[in-house]
Amino acid sequence: MGLLENLQEKLRLEYLSDLSFLNDLSDLKEKVNVIPSDRYSLSEWTDAVNYITKSAKVFASSNDAKEYLLQF
Repeated sequence: MGLLENLQEKLRLEYLSDLSFLNDLSDLKEKVNVIPSDRYSLSEWTDAVNYITKSAKVFASSNDAKEYLLQF
């Protein structure tokens, strides 16, 4: 299971696309915070950030991507 799918499941969202329409990110950040950054590849974290934030960011590490998402 990829990071986006994991977050979808943890947040009990019916559709993956619901991740990009969250109004309140506090639940998402709570779930992200407990996921070790090394559990998923840099590519997975980058894809998740870009999908959720509707951006095209580039990161040097998985931890950088995770921290960006937590600060978003």
